Amino acid sequence: MITHKNMIFPDPVIPPQGGIQTPSENPIAWIPAAACPVLGYGAGMTKKEGVRGSSDKNIKGEKMRKFNIVVVLAVSFIGNFGLQAAEAPEQLWMGPAVRMEGVRAKGAASAVSLKVVAPQGVAVELPIGTVINKRTINQYTEPRQARPFSWTRGAASRETEFTLESPVYLVTEWTGQKRLETTFWDRSCDYVVGDGRGDWRGFFNAPRYEKPKRLADAIKGIDKSAACVIESGAFSSKPRHWDAFKERIAQADAYCRKQGFYGIYTKVIVEFGRDNSRNLGYEYEGSQNCTWTQIRQPVWVEVTDKDVADTGERIRRVVRVQIVSGGDLLPSESEAISFSFDGSNVGNSNTALNHYYGTPLNFDGERVDYELRGQRQRVTPSNTLLFQVTPGNGEKLLNIRDTDYVAGSDNPEAQTLAVLTLYRNRTGWTDEKLHSTPVLLNNGQTVVALNQSFGSFMKPGKTYYIQYALQRRNSRFNNDNAAKEKEGYRFDR
Repeated sequence: MITHKNMIFPDPVIPPQGGIQTPSENPIAWIPAAACPVLGYGAGMTKKEGVRGSSDKNIKGEKMRKFNIVVVLAVSFIGNFGLQAAEAPEQLWMGPAVRMEGVRAKGAASAVSLKVVAPQGVAVELPIGTVINKRTINQYTEPRQARPFSWTRGAASRETEFTLESPVYLVTEWTGQKRLETTFWDRSCDYVVGDGRGDWRGFFNAPRYEKPKRLADAIKGIDKSAACVIESGAFSSKPRHWDAFKERIAQADAYCRKQGFYGIYTKVIVEFGRDNSRNLGYEYEGSQNCTWTQIRQPVWVEVTDKDVADTGERIRRVVRVQIVSGGDLLPSESEAISFSFDGSNVGNSNTALNHYYGTPLNFDGERVDYELRGQRQRVTPSNTLLFQVTPGNGEKLLNIRDTDYVAGSDNPEAQTLAVLTLYRNRTGWTDEKLHSTPVLLNNGQTVVALNQSFGSFMKPGKTYYIQYALQRRNSRFNNDNAAKEKEGYRFDR
C-alpha cells in the first residue's frame, strides 16, 4: 500500500469481472477488462512502486503530486469529462469522488495518467482532439453524388448505356466539447500583487437578484453562466490576487460543466484574461514587476459538427443516352460528355465540341432514357493533311488529301484552303523560309506540281520540307481561323 498525506492507494487489484479497480478503499471507478488487456508497473519498478510521484506543485495550499500508473487502455473507452456516475457510458462506471479530465498516449500504447488533484480525487488527461460529452442533435440519411460517367464518342457514335450508383450516407449531427491546444497570454510576477480593488460593478454588495447581471458585467466571458458561477460558491468572497482568481474560475468551470455550461475558464482566463486582470484590480501599471508570457495550453471548446458514414446502400439508375439531333463530328474529332447522379436527378455537363441539352425521359424505376440535342461549336481545324508524291511527265506531283472531308457533310459554300510554305533545312542554323503559296482543295483534295510551284527556290543537294496551315471558310464545323503550321512533306533536291 502506498500513502500520500491523507490519501491511501492500495495496490491495484483485479475485480472478479476482470476489470481494473482504481486505487481507493472503496470501488469508485471500474474499467472493464476488455478495455485493459495489460496491467503492469513499469520497467524497473517493484509492485509497491506501481504508483510513483513526480513534480510537486502548490495548489490551494495542498501539495499536489503527479502519479503515473502503467495501464494499457483503449482511449476510446474514456468518453466523459466531469460527469456523475449516472451520466457515464456503460464501459465506465464513475463514483462522485472521481473526476476524469483526459487520457494521454504514452509510448507505444495508450496509458492512463492519474493525477492527484485533491483527497479522493483522480484526474486523467485526454489527448488534443478528443471529443467528450458528445450528444446527437440530428440524424438523417443523405444520398451523395455518384461517380461521374464520361462518354467519349466519335463521329459514328450516337448512343450508349451505363449505370450510375449514388451512395447513401448516414449523417449524424452532434454537439460536444473538444480538447484543443490554444495560445494565450498569462501574467507572471516576481511576487503576488493586486488585491482585486477593481471595478466589480458592485457585485459583492448587490441584492441577490441582481448578482448574476453584475457578475456578467464585471467579468468578461461569464455571460449566461453567471448564475451557475454564483451557485458554485466561487465568488462567495473576493479573490485577493490573480492566481486566486484563476483558481475560483477553475472551481466554477468544474461545477458548471455538470450543469451544461462549458468553456468558462477558457473564455474568462484564456480569451479575456488580460482584460479581466486589469479591470478587476489585479494589475496596476508601474506598481509591480510583472510580465505577460505567451502560453500554450489545452482548453475545452464547445463544438458542433457532424459524422458521415457510408450505409452501404446504393441508389442506381441505368441510363440510356441517345443523340437525337445535332452532335455532328468530323472523322478526326472526338468529344466527352459527362453524366452525374445525385441520388435523385441525372444531369450532364459538356467537355465537348457540341453544346448538349436535354432532359431525362421515361423514368421507370431504376431506368432512365436520356435524349440529347446538340448545338455545334465552330472551332479552328485541327486535323492533318495527307501528302503523297507521284511521278508525272518528268515532274513530281504532290497529292494532298483532307482526312476530315466527308462528301455532303459540310455547307455547300464551304472551302478548305492550305497555305504551303517551303523551308530549307540548315544543320546547326535556323531553317530558312523560302516561299509560301495557297492552294484550294476541291472535294477534299488537290495536286501540286512541286517544281512548278517551288522549283525556282530550290538548289540541288539540299534538304527541303513543306509545312502547311489548314483553314476552312464558311464551314459549319470550323471557324475561319487558320490552324498552326504542321510539317507535311520532307525531301532532298
